[in-house]
Amino acid sequence: MADKKQLARHLYLTQGKSQKEIAQEVGVSERTIYTWVHQYAWQRLKTAALQAPATITDNLCSQLVEMQNVIASREPGKRFPSQQEMDIMRKLVLSIDTMKKSPSLAQNMQMIESFKEFVRPLNKEFAM
Repeated sequence: MADKKQLARHLYLTQGKSQKEIAQEVGVSERTIYTWVHQYAWQRLKTAALQAPATITDNLCSQLVEMQNVIASREPGKRFPSQQEMDIMRKLVLSIDTMKKSPSLAQNMQMIESFKEFVRPLNKEFAM
């Protein structure tokens, strides 16, 4: 049953299938899938995987704005970043840029599953 639960979890988190479809594919009842989803908080995991990159990017942007506000609050003639502040700001900007360019975990998992679905008819052993 552990293998079925693991497969169901994988399908739930990566495939966007309904609980009914997952139950049919895994060979358990819809009620079992419903129980697993709620008992193991699969919906929360799915939401977190989708939202994590955006949350991290938002936090980095907030940190950058906070630094800019601190610099702007200084007296006239001293409203420029120190060497350390410039370095931190550069790193924040690079991190934000990287986060925006990088695919999310959910996108990577979906791509892998799509590839496995493509390969499965050609090589069942590889696509397991």
